[in-house]
Amino acid sequence: MRVKIKGIEQLYQLFLNEGEQLTTEQIAMHCKISKKTLFNRYQSRQNLENQLIEYWKHCFYTTFKWKMAHANNQIEALLYFVDQFKKSIVEEQVFFRLEEKEYLKPALLQDHFFVHIVEYLIKEGIEQGLFKSKIDPKIYAIGIIFNLFHLFYYPDKQKDPFHTQLDRDQSLKYISNLLYMLLTPEGIKSFEMISIDQFLGISTSKE
Repeated sequence: MRVKIKGIEQLYQLFLNEGEQLTTEQIAMHCKISKKTLFNRYQSRQNLENQLIEYWKHCFYTTFKWKMAHANNQIEALLYFVDQFKKSIVEEQVFFRLEEKEYLKPALLQDHFFVHIVEYLIKEGIEQGLFKSKIDPKIYAIGIIFNLFHLFYYPDKQKDPFHTQLDRDQSLKYISNLLYMLLTPEGIKSFEMISIDQFLGISTSKE
């Protein structure tokens, strides 16, 4: 993943603070450059947003890679991922809004960045004997990303009128159930020794 466009970090902070509704003129003004210079850098508004999404994912992976290095096994690594995914939805929701359509159906997530990360974790967990070998890593990865997105994603911090938002304990139980279906007997032993609160700082959007 390569992100080398000049000024991308400034744009990232701008979108975090102001949202994606900014006009091209407003973006150029905030960056203290002309609209022409902005166009020369990014060619189009869509390409600008694509570069921002790539930068966001680059930052996500850099942080997660550091956390993963401190995990004792792939169960802990997967819990670290779930926690970071949740935090990103809450704190960097603008980028999920830009990609919102990709999460509407599991089939649309086939080649998604987050799916590739989880798929890798599952394959490694199978090698460790913690995850069931009969599990299809790709299908499970798609399923968990789809479910986590719809568990935590409430645009503009509003509750989805068609789905009841789970409270903290319900969220932890829901995530535990998603993981249990993946675990071998040895994996269950390891999971039950883990304090899930240590990895998942789950809270509701109103907290």
